[in-house]
Amino acid sequence: MKKYDENRAFALLDKIGFTRVAGSSEELKAAEILKAECESFGLSAVIEPFEIESAEVEATFEILEPYRKSYTVRGYQCAESTAADGLTADFVYVENALPVDLLNVKGKIVLVNGFLRVPLYRSLMDYPPVGGMLALHGQGEDESYLQMAMEYLKKYLDVLAKKTQARVIGPADESVSKVADIYRKVIYVRHGRKEVLDQIKERTEQYIEINRGFDKITIQYDRD
Repeated sequence: MKKYDENRAFALLDKIGFTRVAGSSEELKAAEILKAECESFGLSAVIEPFEIESAEVEATFEILEPYRKSYTVRGYQCAESTAADGLTADFVYVENALPVDLLNVKGKIVLVNGFLRVPLYRSLMDYPPVGGMLALHGQGEDESYLQMAMEYLKKYLDVLAKKTQARVIGPADESVSKVADIYRKVIYVRHGRKEVLDQIKERTEQYIEINRGFDKITIQYDRD
């Protein structure tokens, strides 16, 4: 058998080429397909369960003109909620959401190509430029301990957010959630004034310094 069979590789991609929302039955189905593929080579594979913060929210997306039609849609993770009576705005197809695609779309509902991965999500979050975003990157060897520490940090940031009108998102896995047995998670804080983000960073550093519970993890900061 060849070391690499491109036909088999593309066939496998075709098998798992369906929407696989984190924590869904579809994600489990994909994992079982990959496990069976490993076993077909005589290898041992194990599906390890893990917990995530997740929610499935269904809503209605309605086109008002030039014709009326309703679609059932699923809310995206970390997205904001609309008011109780919904949101009415112009609808724009922005293709791949490149900077040129995002000109003059402030306040509009946008449709993008493909999956809304982290870089694209952050790009949309930052548009239009209204200050910046502070990222708090947590790392640790114990995943459950890191998750607990980041959740405590989120609670503290929520208190600061109420006072400053900042927006806190997370904690969530980094795009690469584990490197060399080190788990990685992130919390984002967004605000229209960079000096407010600087104050939040300073207060957070003080909070971490006086709480020994953070001794087992590392927190790094990144500013946009």
